[in-house]
Amino acid sequence: MEALAPLIILSRWIHVVTAAVMVGSVFLMRLILPHALGRLDETQRADVLLHLRRRFKYVVHTAILLFIVTGAFNAIVAWPHYRAGLPLTHALFGVHLLLGLAIFVVSIMLMRGVEPPQNMRALLATNLLLLLLTIAAASSLKYVRDNLPRPDAAPTPGPVETDPAVARAQN
Repeated sequence: MEALAPLIILSRWIHVVTAAVMVGSVFLMRLILPHALGRLDETQRADVLLHLRRRFKYVVHTAILLFIVTGAFNAIVAWPHYRAGLPLTHALFGVHLLLGLAIFVVSIMLMRGVEPPQNMRALLATNLLLLLLTIAAASSLKYVRDNLPRPDAAPTPGPVETDPAVARAQN
């Protein structure tokens, strides 16, 4: 596993950076861009939006590819830890995975066709919420995974409970 350490770190880094880029891009497209485009006339607004969507498609398609590749690799590497934390780790992993798939679907709906969909603002808001929920699920999963008792660790000493009959016999 130590030989894979650089690859594991790189894969996690790519996964996290891709998530940050997606959140930032969707945040920009949903909350900042509409106000900035409001100052332009209708023709200029449509032209800027079409050019921006064309570039945003590259970001979305690249992000989906990177999420699939790094997510699969990260899951394979972490799977033994997930098995140790049943059922909570599987529940969180499942939520993380399903939210990620929902993000892919909404992102593809946003990017299909030349013209933006009529419900673009609602889809962007939905995607932003899904992205934030996915990060919350992933963060929770990482916390649980990192705080599982290690099977190779010595058990922590606790109060010794003795049978009252045994304690009387020892006295």
